[in-house]
Order: sequence, then C-alpha cells, then structure tokens
Amino acid sequence: VDDAMSSTDDEKIAKAIELVNGPQPMQGIQMLLQLVETNPNNVDAQYVLGEFAVRSGQYEKALDRFNKVIALDPKVIDAWIYKGEIYMNLDSTAQALNVFKQVIAMDSLNDLALVYAGRLNEQSGNLREAKQFYEQILRHNEDPVVNDSVGKYIRNIDIKLNNK
Repeated sequence: VDDAMSSTDDEKIAKAIELVNGPQPMQGIQMLLQLVETNPNNVDAQYVLGEFAVRSGQYEKALDRFNKVIALDPKVIDAWIYKGEIYMNLDSTAQALNVFKQVIAMDSLNDLALVYAGRLNEQSGNLREAKQFYEQILRHNEDPVVNDSVGKYIRNIDIKLNNK
C-alpha cells in the first residue's frame, strides 16, 4: 500500500471519527462508508464502522464488520473481543465463549477474555472451568483491585462447589 494513500486514509478516518462524535455523525459515517467502498480491505475503517454499529445497537452489522476485520487481520484482538461481546448481547453464550477461548489461545494474558470466559462458564454452571479462567488471571495480574475482584469470584465458586 502506498504510504501517501494510507496516511490520507488515516486522516479521513480521524476526521470521520471527529464528525461522528461531534455534531455531524451521519456525515462521518458516510465518509467511512465511502472509504470502505473504495478500499474494502481498510482494516481501520471497517473496525471504526463496527464500533459505531455497536454504539447504535446494530449488532448484526457490527458482527459483519468485525468478521471482516478478523478476516483481513486476525491479530486485531479488540475485534475478537467486540465479536464476543456482541454474541453476549445477542444471548449467544456458546458462540461468545468460543470467541473468548480463541482470544485466550492467541493471548493467554488477555484479562478481558479471561473474565468473560469465566463469567460465561459460571453462568452456564461450568464452575470448575470458570475457576480455571479466573485463576489464570491471578497467575499474571499484579493489580490488587483486579485480584481482589477475581478472588471474590473464586471464593463464590468454591462455596458453590462445596455445597454440591
């Protein structure tokens, strides 16, 4: 890709985000749509359109955008996280859990994916698996606030397991 072209695209994306977050959201969306029409492989524009679709509750559109981002660049972890969150919003627990497990396979230290995987397993009654995800957070995280919260999740699971 020509550097001049991509910096122009980057500038257009920045301007579009400014418009969407400001007084002219539709003008910004139109700019992004034009950008992906001329360059459908622009990962950043697809990603931003996905974010805006989530913000407006258009989950199916957002899912399409994030699937496109993942197809173009599977290393964009945030696109995977959004995809999992969308499935959670659509009450597709199994699909959401599958996505978060894929994230963890790529990045075993991703706290957000680990917490989501833990919560989804806990909600599904898979307490031992939930506990394993939570314990994985404690093995690498040094934030006392996070560790305290995760410790509470684990203690609650232990209570449930001991009562079975």
